[in-house]
Amino acid sequence: MTHDSSIESSPIRLYERDAISPGTLLAFLLPSCSFVYVQLIGFLFLPEIIMLAVFAYWLFTSGLYMPRIAMRALLLGILWFIAQAATDAIRETPFVDWSRGISKIIVFLSLFLFMQRFLNKNNARLLAFAVGTALGGALQYLLNPRGYALGWNADGYWKFGLGTPVTLAVICALCVPRLRRRLFLTLVILLALCLVNLLLGYRSMGGFVFATGMFVWFENQFQGIGKGRSQTLVLRTLALSVVGIVIFVALYDFTIKNAWTEYSLTDKIEAQSGDFGSFVGGRIEMFASVRAIVDSPVIGHGSWAKDPKYRDYLTELRRFGYSVVLDDADNDLIPSHSYFFGAWVEAGMMGALFWGWCLVVAIRALYVLHRTAHPLAPLLFFLLASFVWAILFSPFGAEGRMSAAFNLTLAIAVLETAKLTYQSKI
Repeated sequence: MTHDSSIESSPIRLYERDAISPGTLLAFLLPSCSFVYVQLIGFLFLPEIIMLAVFAYWLFTSGLYMPRIAMRALLLGILWFIAQAATDAIRETPFVDWSRGISKIIVFLSLFLFMQRFLNKNNARLLAFAVGTALGGALQYLLNPRGYALGWNADGYWKFGLGTPVTLAVICALCVPRLRRRLFLTLVILLALCLVNLLLGYRSMGGFVFATGMFVWFENQFQGIGKGRSQTLVLRTLALSVVGIVIFVALYDFTIKNAWTEYSLTDKIEAQSGDFGSFVGGRIEMFASVRAIVDSPVIGHGSWAKDPKYRDYLTELRRFGYSVVLDDADNDLIPSHSYFFGAWVEAGMMGALFWGWCLVVAIRALYVLHRTAHPLAPLLFFLLASFVWAILFSPFGAEGRMSAAFNLTLAIAVLETAKLTYQSKI
Protein backbone atom coordinates (compact mmCIF):
# COMPACT_ATOMS: atom_id res chain seq x y z
CA MET A 1 0.00 0.00 0.00
CA THR A 2 1.48 3.30 -1.07
CA HIS A 3 1.16 6.53 0.88
CA ASP A 4 -0.06 9.66 -0.87
CA SER A 5 1.75 12.50 0.85
CA SER A 6 -0.54 15.06 -0.73
CA ILE A 7 -3.45 13.91 1.43
CA GLU A 8 -3.27 15.22 4.98
CA SER A 9 -6.03 13.62 7.03
CA SER A 10 -4.79 14.62 10.48
CA PRO A 11 -5.89 18.06 11.76
CA ILE A 12 -2.67 18.33 13.80
CA ARG A 13 -0.54 18.53 10.66
CA LEU A 14 -2.24 21.75 9.68
CA TYR A 15 -0.71 23.60 12.60
CA GLU A 16 2.66 21.98 13.19
CA ARG A 17 5.65 24.22 12.53
CA ASP A 18 6.79 22.16 9.56
CA ALA A 19 3.40 22.78 7.92
CA ILE A 20 4.42 26.42 7.38
CA SER A 21 6.37 25.57 4.26
CA PRO A 22 7.21 27.97 1.41
CA GLY A 23 4.27 26.50 -0.53
CA THR A 24 1.87 27.17 2.35
CA LEU A 25 3.18 30.71 2.73
CA LEU A 26 2.75 31.31 -1.00
CA ALA A 27 -0.80 29.92 -0.84
CA PHE A 28 -1.55 32.57 1.80
CA LEU A 29 0.22 35.46 0.09
CA LEU A 30 -1.27 34.98 -3.38
CA PRO A 31 -4.94 35.80 -2.60
CA SER A 32 -3.99 38.35 0.06
CA CYS A 33 -2.71 40.58 -2.79
CA SER A 34 -6.09 40.65 -4.55
CA PHE A 35 -6.58 44.33 -3.64
CA VAL A 36 -4.02 45.15 -6.39
CA TYR A 37 -5.46 45.04 -9.89
CA VAL A 38 -4.99 46.52 -13.34
CA GLN A 39 -7.46 47.17 -16.14
CA LEU A 40 -6.38 45.66 -19.45
CA ILE A 41 -9.20 44.11 -21.48
CA GLY A 42 -11.08 43.93 -18.20
CA PHE A 43 -10.00 43.87 -14.56
CA LEU A 44 -7.08 41.54 -13.82
CA PHE A 45 -5.94 41.03 -10.23
CA LEU A 46 -2.31 40.62 -9.15
CA PRO A 47 -2.80 37.04 -7.84
CA GLU A 48 -4.31 36.10 -11.20
CA ILE A 49 -1.33 37.55 -13.08
CA ILE A 50 1.11 35.56 -10.90
CA MET A 51 -0.89 32.32 -11.15
CA LEU A 52 -1.25 32.69 -14.93
CA ALA A 53 2.50 33.17 -15.30
CA VAL A 54 3.32 30.14 -13.12
CA PHE A 55 0.72 28.02 -14.89
CA ALA A 56 2.16 28.94 -18.30
CA TYR A 57 5.63 27.92 -17.06
CA TRP A 58 4.32 24.61 -15.75
CA LEU A 59 2.38 23.96 -18.94
CA PHE A 60 5.43 24.32 -21.15
CA THR A 61 7.90 22.56 -18.83
CA SER A 62 6.06 19.64 -17.24
CA GLY A 63 2.59 19.38 -18.77
CA LEU A 64 -0.72 18.74 -16.99
CA TYR A 65 -1.40 16.10 -14.36
CA MET A 66 -4.81 15.96 -12.71
CA PRO A 67 -7.52 13.56 -11.51
CA ARG A 68 -9.98 12.20 -14.05
CA ILE A 69 -12.80 14.37 -12.72
CA ALA A 70 -10.65 17.49 -13.13
CA MET A 71 -9.93 16.44 -16.72
CA ARG A 72 -13.69 16.31 -17.31
CA ALA A 73 -13.95 19.87 -15.99
CA LEU A 74 -11.23 20.98 -18.40
CA LEU A 75 -12.86 19.29 -21.40
CA LEU A 76 -16.25 20.83 -20.60
CA GLY A 77 -14.53 24.19 -20.09
CA ILE A 78 -12.91 23.93 -23.52
CA LEU A 79 -16.34 23.20 -25.03
CA TRP A 80 -17.68 26.29 -23.24
CA PHE A 81 -14.80 28.33 -24.68
CA ILE A 82 -15.38 27.04 -28.23
CA ALA A 83 -19.12 27.71 -27.95
CA GLN A 84 -18.46 31.26 -26.74
CA ALA A 85 -16.03 31.95 -29.58
CA ALA A 86 -18.44 30.52 -32.15
CA THR A 87 -21.36 32.47 -30.72
CA ASP A 88 -19.41 35.73 -30.82
CA ALA A 89 -18.44 35.06 -34.43
CA ILE A 90 -22.03 34.31 -35.44
CA ARG A 91 -23.45 37.27 -33.54
CA GLU A 92 -20.63 39.58 -34.74
CA THR A 93 -19.99 40.67 -31.18
CA PRO A 94 -17.87 43.87 -30.94
CA PHE A 95 -14.21 43.38 -30.01
CA VAL A 96 -14.54 45.17 -26.67
CA ASP A 97 -17.17 42.61 -25.63
CA TRP A 98 -15.94 39.34 -27.14
CA SER A 99 -12.40 39.95 -25.92
CA ARG A 100 -13.68 40.23 -22.35
CA GLY A 101 -15.96 37.23 -22.71
CA ILE A 102 -13.25 34.98 -24.13
CA SER A 103 -10.55 36.14 -21.72
CA LYS A 104 -12.89 35.54 -18.76
CA ILE A 105 -13.11 31.85 -19.65
CA ILE A 106 -9.38 31.51 -20.39
CA VAL A 107 -8.37 33.12 -17.09
CA PHE A 108 -10.87 31.06 -15.08
CA LEU A 109 -9.79 27.73 -16.59
CA SER A 110 -6.10 28.61 -16.17
CA LEU A 111 -6.63 29.49 -12.50
CA PHE A 112 -8.49 26.22 -11.97
CA LEU A 113 -5.66 24.21 -13.52
CA PHE A 114 -3.07 26.07 -11.45
CA MET A 115 -5.00 25.34 -8.25
CA GLN A 116 -5.43 21.69 -9.19
CA ARG A 117 -1.67 21.31 -9.17
CA PHE A 118 -0.76 23.70 -6.37
CA LEU A 119 -3.59 23.28 -3.84
CA ASN A 120 -5.46 20.06 -4.50
CA LYS A 121 -5.74 17.81 -1.39
CA ASN A 122 -3.00 19.72 0.46
CA ASN A 123 -4.94 20.80 3.53
CA ALA A 124 -2.38 23.28 4.82
CA ARG A 125 -2.34 25.11 1.48
CA LEU A 126 -6.13 24.99 1.13
CA LEU A 127 -6.57 26.59 4.54
CA ALA A 128 -3.81 29.13 3.88
CA PHE A 129 -5.43 30.11 0.58
CA ALA A 130 -8.80 30.59 2.31
CA VAL A 131 -7.23 32.77 5.03
CA GLY A 132 -5.39 34.77 2.38
CA THR A 133 -8.65 35.22 0.47
CA ALA A 134 -10.26 36.66 3.59
CA LEU A 135 -7.36 39.06 4.15
CA GLY A 136 -7.27 40.07 0.48
CA GLY A 137 -11.01 40.77 0.46
CA ALA A 138 -10.74 42.98 3.54
CA LEU A 139 -7.74 44.87 2.14
CA GLN A 140 -9.52 45.37 -1.18
CA TYR A 141 -12.46 46.99 0.58
CA LEU A 142 -10.26 49.14 2.82
CA LEU A 143 -7.63 50.18 0.26
CA ASN A 144 -9.09 49.79 -3.22
CA PRO A 145 -12.89 49.30 -3.18
CA ARG A 146 -14.92 48.77 -6.35
CA GLY A 147 -18.57 48.83 -7.36
CA TYR A 148 -21.20 48.48 -4.65
CA ALA A 149 -18.53 48.36 -1.95
CA LEU A 150 -18.12 52.12 -2.38
CA GLY A 151 -21.36 52.69 -0.47
CA TRP A 152 -21.19 53.25 3.28
CA ASN A 153 -24.57 51.81 4.22
CA ALA A 154 -24.92 48.18 5.32
CA ASP A 155 -25.13 46.97 1.71
CA GLY A 156 -21.82 48.71 0.98
CA TYR A 157 -19.56 48.16 3.95
CA TRP A 158 -20.85 44.71 4.94
CA LYS A 159 -22.63 42.88 2.13
CA PHE A 160 -20.25 44.10 -0.58
CA GLY A 161 -17.29 44.89 1.66
CA LEU A 162 -16.24 43.31 4.93
CA GLY A 163 -19.03 40.77 5.36
CA THR A 164 -17.58 37.96 3.27
CA PRO A 165 -13.93 38.38 4.43
CA VAL A 166 -14.85 38.56 8.13
CA THR A 167 -17.21 35.58 7.88
CA LEU A 168 -14.64 33.53 5.96
CA ALA A 169 -11.91 34.37 8.50
CA VAL A 170 -14.10 33.21 11.40
CA ILE A 171 -14.98 29.95 9.62
CA CYS A 172 -11.27 29.35 8.99
CA ALA A 173 -10.54 29.90 12.68
CA LEU A 174 -13.16 27.29 13.58
CA CYS A 175 -11.03 24.66 11.82
CA VAL A 176 -8.44 24.97 14.62
CA PRO A 177 -8.48 21.59 16.41
CA ARG A 178 -9.08 23.11 19.86
CA LEU A 179 -12.26 24.77 18.65
CA ARG A 180 -13.33 21.77 16.58
CA ARG A 181 -13.35 19.71 19.76
CA ARG A 182 -15.58 22.24 21.56
CA LEU A 183 -18.94 21.77 19.89
CA PHE A 184 -20.93 24.16 22.05
CA LEU A 185 -18.47 27.04 21.62
CA THR A 186 -18.30 26.44 17.86
CA LEU A 187 -22.09 26.50 17.55
CA VAL A 188 -22.36 29.67 19.65
CA ILE A 189 -19.79 31.44 17.44
CA LEU A 190 -21.60 30.35 14.26
CA LEU A 191 -24.97 31.40 15.65
CA ALA A 192 -23.60 34.84 16.56
CA LEU A 193 -21.99 35.18 13.13
CA CYS A 194 -25.26 34.21 11.46
CA LEU A 195 -27.12 36.79 13.56
CA VAL A 196 -24.67 39.59 12.66
CA ASN A 197 -25.02 38.87 8.93
CA LEU A 198 -28.80 38.81 9.12
CA LEU A 199 -28.94 42.03 11.15
CA LEU A 200 -26.72 43.76 8.58
CA GLY A 201 -28.93 42.67 5.70
CA TYR A 202 -26.65 39.94 4.31
CA ARG A 203 -29.37 37.29 4.34
CA SER A 204 -27.75 34.73 2.04
CA MET A 205 -24.51 34.81 4.05
CA GLY A 206 -26.48 34.40 7.24
CA GLY A 207 -28.09 31.33 5.70
CA PHE A 208 -24.71 29.83 4.71
CA VAL A 209 -23.36 30.31 8.23
CA PHE A 210 -26.44 28.78 9.83
CA ALA A 211 -26.28 25.82 7.43
CA THR A 212 -22.61 25.37 8.38
CA GLY A 213 -23.59 25.27 12.03
CA MET A 214 -26.22 22.64 11.24
CA PHE A 215 -23.60 20.59 9.39
CA VAL A 216 -21.20 20.75 12.36
CA TRP A 217 -24.04 19.70 14.66
CA PHE A 218 -25.09 16.85 12.38
CA GLU A 219 -21.49 15.67 12.00
CA ASN A 220 -21.07 15.51 15.76
CA GLN A 221 -24.38 13.75 16.38
CA PHE A 222 -23.77 11.06 13.78
CA GLN A 223 -20.26 10.12 14.89
CA GLY A 224 -21.54 7.49 17.29
CA ILE A 225 -23.99 5.88 14.87
CA GLY A 226 -22.67 2.73 13.27
CA LYS A 227 -23.68 0.85 10.18
CA GLY A 228 -27.06 -0.91 10.18
CA ARG A 229 -28.78 1.77 12.29
CA SER A 230 -30.49 3.57 9.42
CA GLN A 231 -33.72 4.09 11.38
CA THR A 232 -31.88 5.95 14.13
CA LEU A 233 -30.07 8.01 11.51
CA VAL A 234 -33.28 9.01 9.73
CA LEU A 235 -35.12 9.92 12.95
CA ARG A 236 -32.22 11.96 14.28
CA THR A 237 -31.80 13.74 10.94
CA LEU A 238 -35.49 14.68 10.84
CA ALA A 239 -35.46 15.87 14.44
CA LEU A 240 -32.36 18.02 14.01
CA SER A 241 -33.68 19.44 10.73
CA VAL A 242 -36.96 20.51 12.33
CA VAL A 243 -35.14 22.12 15.26
CA GLY A 244 -32.77 23.91 12.89
CA ILE A 245 -35.57 25.26 10.71
CA VAL A 246 -37.48 26.55 13.74
CA ILE A 247 -34.38 28.31 15.09
CA PHE A 248 -33.52 29.91 11.74
CA VAL A 249 -37.08 31.11 11.11
CA ALA A 250 -37.11 32.70 14.58
CA LEU A 251 -33.74 34.40 13.94
CA TYR A 252 -34.83 35.59 10.52
CA ASP A 253 -38.05 37.08 11.85
CA PHE A 254 -36.19 38.82 14.69
CA THR A 255 -33.52 40.34 12.45
CA ILE A 256 -36.04 41.66 9.91
CA LYS A 257 -37.69 43.70 12.65
CA ASN A 258 -34.44 44.77 14.34
CA ALA A 259 -32.02 45.19 11.44
CA TRP A 260 -28.87 47.32 11.79
CA THR A 261 -29.37 48.85 8.36
CA GLU A 262 -30.10 52.38 7.18
CA TYR A 263 -33.16 51.05 5.36
CA SER A 264 -36.05 48.91 6.55
CA LEU A 265 -35.57 45.24 5.75
CA THR A 266 -39.32 44.82 6.12
CA ASP A 267 -39.91 47.40 3.38
CA LYS A 268 -37.26 45.77 1.19
CA ILE A 269 -38.87 42.35 1.51
CA GLU A 270 -42.31 43.80 0.82
CA ALA A 271 -40.92 45.47 -2.32
CA GLN A 272 -39.60 42.08 -3.45
CA SER A 273 -42.90 40.35 -2.74
CA GLY A 274 -45.34 39.39 -5.47
CA ASP A 275 -47.40 36.55 -6.83
CA PHE A 276 -44.37 34.23 -7.06
CA GLY A 277 -42.95 35.03 -3.61
CA SER A 278 -40.22 37.32 -2.25
CA PHE A 279 -37.38 34.93 -3.16
CA VAL A 280 -38.21 35.27 -6.85
CA GLY A 281 -38.60 39.02 -6.35
CA GLY A 282 -35.01 39.18 -5.15
CA ARG A 283 -33.80 37.48 -8.34
CA ILE A 284 -36.00 39.05 -11.01
CA GLU A 285 -33.13 38.90 -13.52
CA MET A 286 -33.98 35.23 -14.03
CA PHE A 287 -37.15 36.20 -15.89
CA ALA A 288 -35.17 38.13 -18.50
CA SER A 289 -32.44 35.49 -18.85
CA VAL A 290 -34.96 32.66 -19.24
CA ARG A 291 -36.70 34.57 -22.03
CA ALA A 292 -33.35 35.11 -23.74
CA ILE A 293 -32.49 31.41 -23.40
CA VAL A 294 -35.85 30.35 -24.87
CA ASP A 295 -35.27 32.67 -27.83
CA SER A 296 -31.81 31.15 -28.55
CA PRO A 297 -31.09 28.05 -26.44
CA VAL A 298 -28.26 26.54 -28.50
CA ILE A 299 -26.14 29.40 -29.83
CA GLY A 300 -26.55 32.09 -27.19
CA HIS A 301 -26.48 35.86 -27.61
CA GLY A 302 -22.73 36.56 -27.36
CA SER A 303 -20.33 37.94 -24.76
CA TRP A 304 -21.77 40.78 -22.70
CA ALA A 305 -24.98 40.28 -24.66
CA LYS A 306 -27.12 43.37 -25.10
CA ASP A 307 -30.77 43.68 -26.08
CA PRO A 308 -33.09 46.28 -24.49
CA LYS A 309 -36.21 44.15 -24.99
CA TYR A 310 -35.11 41.71 -22.28
CA ARG A 311 -34.77 44.49 -19.72
CA ASP A 312 -38.21 45.67 -20.76
CA TYR A 313 -39.56 42.21 -19.91
CA LEU A 314 -38.72 42.91 -16.27
CA THR A 315 -41.23 45.75 -16.14
CA GLU A 316 -43.96 43.22 -16.94
CA LEU A 317 -43.43 41.80 -13.44
CA ARG A 318 -45.24 44.84 -12.03
CA ARG A 319 -48.43 43.15 -13.16
CA PHE A 320 -47.65 40.38 -10.65
CA GLY A 321 -47.18 42.77 -7.74
CA TYR A 322 -43.41 43.29 -7.88
CA SER A 323 -41.75 46.67 -7.47
CA VAL A 324 -39.34 46.77 -10.44
CA VAL A 325 -36.80 49.61 -10.55
CA LEU A 326 -34.24 49.60 -13.38
CA ASP A 327 -31.12 51.27 -11.95
CA ASP A 328 -29.48 52.17 -15.26
CA ALA A 329 -31.92 52.84 -18.07
CA ASP A 330 -29.08 53.12 -20.60
CA ASN A 331 -27.69 49.67 -19.80
CA ASP A 332 -28.95 47.17 -22.40
CA LEU A 333 -27.12 44.13 -21.00
CA ILE A 334 -29.36 41.07 -20.81
CA PRO A 335 -29.83 40.52 -17.04
CA SER A 336 -28.81 37.12 -15.71
CA HIS A 337 -27.28 37.32 -12.17
CA SER A 338 -26.23 33.66 -12.30
CA TYR A 339 -23.16 31.68 -13.41
CA PHE A 340 -25.46 29.10 -14.99
CA PHE A 341 -27.98 31.37 -16.69
CA GLY A 342 -25.33 33.95 -17.60
CA ALA A 343 -23.20 31.37 -19.42
CA TRP A 344 -26.28 29.99 -21.18
CA VAL A 345 -27.33 33.46 -22.34
CA GLU A 346 -23.85 34.36 -23.59
CA ALA A 347 -22.42 31.06 -24.89
CA GLY A 348 -25.47 28.89 -25.39
CA MET A 349 -25.99 25.30 -24.33
CA MET A 350 -22.30 24.48 -23.77
CA GLY A 351 -22.01 27.25 -21.19
CA ALA A 352 -25.01 25.83 -19.35
CA LEU A 353 -23.55 22.31 -19.59
CA PHE A 354 -20.30 23.39 -17.93
CA TRP A 355 -21.90 25.16 -14.98
CA GLY A 356 -24.60 22.51 -14.66
CA TRP A 357 -21.83 19.92 -14.31
CA CYS A 358 -20.06 22.10 -11.72
CA LEU A 359 -23.33 22.38 -9.79
CA VAL A 360 -23.69 18.59 -9.68
CA VAL A 361 -20.07 18.19 -8.56
CA ALA A 362 -20.51 20.74 -5.75
CA ILE A 363 -23.73 19.09 -4.53
CA ARG A 364 -22.11 15.64 -4.62
CA ALA A 365 -19.17 17.01 -2.60
CA LEU A 366 -21.55 18.43 0.00
CA TYR A 367 -23.33 15.08 0.20
CA VAL A 368 -20.19 13.00 0.81
CA LEU A 369 -18.31 15.53 2.97
CA HIS A 370 -19.48 14.02 6.27
CA ARG A 371 -17.91 10.68 5.30
CA THR A 372 -14.41 12.08 4.98
CA ALA A 373 -13.85 13.23 8.61
CA HIS A 374 -12.01 16.11 6.95
CA PRO A 375 -10.16 18.49 9.31
CA LEU A 376 -11.43 21.44 7.25
CA ALA A 377 -15.03 20.19 7.06
CA PRO A 378 -16.72 23.41 8.37
CA LEU A 379 -14.76 25.54 5.88
CA LEU A 380 -15.40 23.15 3.00
CA PHE A 381 -19.13 22.99 3.72
CA PHE A 382 -19.37 26.80 3.95
CA LEU A 383 -17.51 27.40 0.70
CA LEU A 384 -19.28 24.65 -1.24
CA ALA A 385 -22.70 25.85 -0.08
CA SER A 386 -21.73 29.36 -1.21
CA PHE A 387 -20.56 27.91 -4.53
CA VAL A 388 -23.90 26.20 -5.17
CA TRP A 389 -25.66 29.50 -4.46
CA ALA A 390 -23.29 31.44 -6.71
CA ILE A 391 -23.78 29.08 -9.65
CA LEU A 392 -27.53 29.63 -9.43
CA PHE A 393 -27.90 33.19 -8.17
CA SER A 394 -24.71 35.26 -8.52
CA PRO A 395 -23.16 37.01 -11.55
CA PHE A 396 -19.85 35.64 -12.82
CA GLY A 397 -17.81 38.83 -12.60
CA ALA A 398 -14.12 39.61 -12.19
CA GLU A 399 -14.06 38.69 -8.48
CA GLY A 400 -15.84 35.43 -9.27
CA ARG A 401 -13.05 33.92 -11.38
CA MET A 402 -10.64 33.12 -8.56
CA SER A 403 -13.28 32.15 -6.02
CA ALA A 404 -15.07 29.87 -8.49
CA ALA A 405 -11.79 28.17 -9.47
CA PHE A 406 -10.94 27.66 -5.79
CA ASN A 407 -14.38 26.30 -4.93
CA LEU A 408 -14.35 23.89 -7.87
CA THR A 409 -10.91 22.70 -6.74
CA LEU A 410 -12.32 22.13 -3.24
CA ALA A 411 -15.28 20.16 -4.58
CA ILE A 412 -13.00 17.87 -6.58
CA ALA A 413 -10.66 17.46 -3.59
CA VAL A 414 -13.59 16.38 -1.39
CA LEU A 415 -14.78 13.83 -3.95
CA GLU A 416 -11.27 12.43 -4.38
CA THR A 417 -10.76 12.22 -0.60
CA ALA A 418 -14.15 10.51 -0.15
CA LYS A 419 -13.22 8.01 -2.85
CA LEU A 420 -9.90 7.19 -1.15
CA THR A 421 -11.61 6.98 2.26
CA TYR A 422 -14.10 4.47 0.86
CA GLN A 423 -11.37 2.41 -0.81
CA SER A 424 -9.33 2.26 2.41
CA LYS A 425 -12.27 0.68 4.22
CA ILE A 426 -12.70 -2.12 1.70
